[in-house]
Amino acid sequence: MRHVSGKQYQVWLFSSSEAAAKNFGRFFSGLPSEFYLSLVAVLLGIFYLIQRSTKLLITSLLLIFGTVLYAINYDIVDLESYFLLAYIGMSILVVFGLMFVYERVNNLKTTAAVGAVLVLSQIGFTYGSVNQSGNLIFEQYTKAILKTAPKNSVIFSYQWDYFLSASYYFQFVENERRDVAIIDKELLRRSWYYQQLDNCYPWLTGSYKKEADVFKKEVVPFEKDLPYAAQIIEGAYKDVMLAILLKNYKDRPVFIGPELVDKELANKEFELPANMKLIPDLFFYRLTDNDEYIPASDPDFVYESGGIKNIYIEQINALTGAMLLRRAQYELSYNKKERAKLYIDKVMKDFPGTTVPQEFLEKIK
Repeated sequence: MRHVSGKQYQVWLFSSSEAAAKNFGRFFSGLPSEFYLSLVAVLLGIFYLIQRSTKLLITSLLLIFGTVLYAINYDIVDLESYFLLAYIGMSILVVFGLMFVYERVNNLKTTAAVGAVLVLSQIGFTYGSVNQSGNLIFEQYTKAILKTAPKNSVIFSYQWDYFLSASYYFQFVENERRDVAIIDKELLRRSWYYQQLDNCYPWLTGSYKKEADVFKKEVVPFEKDLPYAAQIIEGAYKDVMLAILLKNYKDRPVFIGPELVDKELANKEFELPANMKLIPDLFFYRLTDNDEYIPASDPDFVYESGGIKNIYIEQINALTGAMLLRRAQYELSYNKKERAKLYIDKVMKDFPGTTVPQEFLEKIK
């Protein structure tokens, strides 16, 4: 029932009237790009059904406004896909708009030509923005992470849109790097996720089983809408995270995503013991408790986005550029100028949006 009802996502539903108003504007501001000239046909379809079939008109309008009025209350970044049923309702009206044209001109060829103009103009107007055939950045980013991860690594992150979701495909469909345990920090909040981890990485379970059993017991009242102790659940959740990290880093490489370091750790929402250190690697931070130099792979990966620009691509480039600079700084701290230059050159060549500090450039001369 939790799966069918999307329970874990309900926290983003009906969050505020401000979010609903903002998303309502998003729907209407996006209509010109979604329908272009077909918006005229939508209006003609409404006029046609007013005269011919009130039931069909009401059905179409219910599809549109029922979907929109519900979806705008879902406060997430990638909301547009939740408007799809409304777009289907509008597409039905487009068909009736063409019927309106046919009745007026009484010529099938002319009506077909109008329909072709609508379709072809839409393709011409939107093809460049929706064509993703040349956008390989998510595959390349994920494969680069898996390729450069040392054997039996543990990667702790919540980069769902950029890396985690894609890693499921490459690990469990294409069978790449099954030795690397990829842990979604946010999904650790859900009791069902522990069974998935047991199935995928049984060799890792023992390191956090005790803490996981406590957490699963404490989170049951929350998941069943019973009275619960939020602080106890949060404490048990943090214990699980610490167990995964601290009970594994001595036996296998453990990496933490920069998003966790820059947010939760920086804001002290989650803390590591004082003796622990975070070493910038290519894409993540490596966990260690000593000052020994730890080498990283060469940055020989490439990203191809096919000219597509969106917030996800910008974030991947920003994360990668920032981590390469941090790696260069780490290399310089050990006076390894050639290695630092390797990472800095990569940033300057492939990530022009990332500014290289002048002091770095001077040190590698």
